[in-house]
Amino acid sequence: SRVTLGEGSFVRLVRDGRWEYAERNNCQGVVAVIAVTTEDQLILTEQFRPAVGKIVIDIAAGLSGDEPGQQGEALAMSAQRELLE
Repeated sequence: SRVTLGEGSFVRLVRDGRWEYAERNNCQGVVAVIAVTTEDQLILTEQFRPAVGKIVIDIAAGLSGDEPGQQGEALAMSAQRELLE
C-alpha cells in the first residue's frame, strides 16, 4: 500500500510497503547519456553535489520536463540538452 509521507515543491516522500523513498514530482522522466568519442573514449562530467558535499564524476544526466517551457519535451531532446550542458 503506497502512502505519501510528505511533499515539497520538488520532492515527494513515499512509503510503499516496507520501502521508503523520495521521488521527483515536477518532471516527466529522467535521461542519461553515455557519450563516446570517435576514439572510443568516454566523456564524463565533474560537478559539485550538495547531497554529498563533494565533487562527483558521472555521466551526463538530468530530468525531462522539469523547467518552465519544457513540459512535454521529448526524452531525446532532453538527452541532447543534457549532453550539451
